[in-house]
Amino acid sequence: MKKSILMVFSTNLLKTLSVLIVSFFVPSLLSLGEYADYKLFGLYASYIGVAHFGFCDGVFLHYGGKTLEDHRGQASREVSGLACLELIISLGLITYGCIAGNMIFTALGLDILPVILVTYFAMVYQAVGEFSAYSKIYTGKALLELLTGLVLVFLVKKDSGMLFVFNSVAVEWVIALYAVWAYAKKYPLRAEKPDARLMSSMMRAGILLMIGNMSYILFGSIDKWFVKLLMETDHFAYYSFAVQLLSALNMFVTPISLTLYSYLSRRKSSSFEYDLKTVILALLFFMLGGVFVIRFILSHYLQKYLPAENVIIILFMAQVFSLLNTSIYVNLFKTYKMQRKYFRNLAAIMGVSVAANAAAFFLVQRSMESIASATLASMVLWALLNLRSFGYLKLRVRHLLFPLGMIPVYFLCSALPVLSGLAAYWAAWWIALRLLMPSVYRLGLQEAKNLRDKLIHRKGRLPS
Repeated sequence: MKKSILMVFSTNLLKTLSVLIVSFFVPSLLSLGEYADYKLFGLYASYIGVAHFGFCDGVFLHYGGKTLEDHRGQASREVSGLACLELIISLGLITYGCIAGNMIFTALGLDILPVILVTYFAMVYQAVGEFSAYSKIYTGKALLELLTGLVLVFLVKKDSGMLFVFNSVAVEWVIALYAVWAYAKKYPLRAEKPDARLMSSMMRAGILLMIGNMSYILFGSIDKWFVKLLMETDHFAYYSFAVQLLSALNMFVTPISLTLYSYLSRRKSSSFEYDLKTVILALLFFMLGGVFVIRFILSHYLQKYLPAENVIIILFMAQVFSLLNTSIYVNLFKTYKMQRKYFRNLAAIMGVSVAANAAAFFLVQRSMESIASATLASMVLWALLNLRSFGYLKLRVRHLLFPLGMIPVYFLCSALPVLSGLAAYWAAWWIALRLLMPSVYRLGLQEAKNLRDKLIHRKGRLPS
């Protein structure tokens, strides 16, 4: 399991370098208006996953715990049917974009087919535990995004959000073609007549999970829609900038959440799942220290985005609970085939989130901070609601004191100067971990010792 996590982590590390360009260099190059257009495309593109109508999720569930050899027989029919479906949808969006003169919708139309194909192969590899193949796809994508991003930022230097939009589309096409080629190299693919029965079967199996995933994306973007529709363009740029920075936390947790389903579906153990939750919780609160580093960069190099500082502080805490939900609870809903329960919970919390954002904006204060605070409250409530489905994951008193103590410590340290706040926060985290989660503390020490021993061993190895 650790090998798979490290493999995906290495991919995410490269991806994070490309994200850093989007997070820091692109905002510094583009005007607030152009950056807002670029992020609006990203907001629309986040919903592209609905275009497969649950097909990819059905494939994911069908092959969970199986091998790639088991998938071989149906691959050609699945890819052919999926490609035909997405081409129809793509042509519709491209036509509308051209008639309406809306370049964002034209770009979305061009983006659909490659994004869905990459999603399909990624789902297959995740389900069967082929994380090496999965990592190659996303490593290539991250590397290409990094290289093209560097060229656009440092060589082209053009204040055009749409230039970055079409660069993203081009990268998706290159990676989709690679994904098809890499799979076909091992298991030949043939163009076949779409199998309506197969398509329908996979869609029925995955539709609830797809709706759940899309609902989660919609849930995670409710706050952005409030800012987009109710505030000025500059505010949308500030808020989008704050949301973009959350990728710093995702880099460390996504490798775990992506690899967990395959292992949880094979090893169903309540004690293992509880221990896993405490480890991830400790890791998430450690990662919160990254907000101080980001604030330092903001105050010294991106001062035009300083109005987003308080939003960044609040949203980082919200992301802790969001990642706890996606890495633990969502994977467990998949593992135990509880998609209906997952969707009901998510539908309920979406309603709560809309009400909370509306109340915060119209009744408390018409500001980005109010919307961010409502988002934090919604993420916490979602975690509590999901916990009801897995009662054995309820934290013991000693462990519960850890997050209850670290939350106020985080906000108090955020009021300090950046560097002293960072030192104080990590010191408090270390003390709380040692006192309240000693087993996690010992595990961390053991893993650090193992890493040290490996590095010493490699350093002392004689060249052959």
